[in-house]
Amino acid sequence: MADIIMSKYGSWKSLDNNTDKPNESRWWIDLRSLCRKRANGNWFNANIKWLVGNGSGISFREDMWIGKNPLKGTYPRLLQISYQIGRKVGDMGVWNGKNWEWTLKWRSNWFEWEKPIVEEFLQLI
Repeated sequence: MADIIMSKYGSWKSLDNNTDKPNESRWWIDLRSLCRKRANGNWFNANIKWLVGNGSGISFREDMWIGKNPLKGTYPRLLQISYQIGRKVGDMGVWNGKNWEWTLKWRSNWFEWEKPIVEEFLQLI
């Protein structure tokens, strides 16, 4: 099912788009309409649960795969100085036996005031 949605509509992210396209089904248009009507945000995004799997299909920054918001909204400063902009979750680390190890790469050292934010970030992921 996911492959069909990806090939026809690009991704579930098009639910946020306000423009109907000629190739879209009535079902997709109605679903997008429901997403737009919610006063406190997109109900689809609020209720979806991600299964990370190998991480090849989930954006580290953009998708809501951990916590209640995408990381770009919660930790914008940290992610602005990352060398790994635009990467998928699976590209951000390696398996060492049965343990996942993050291999995060930064363009600069942290300021003192950023260190508690970095620690919180690393605890979350």
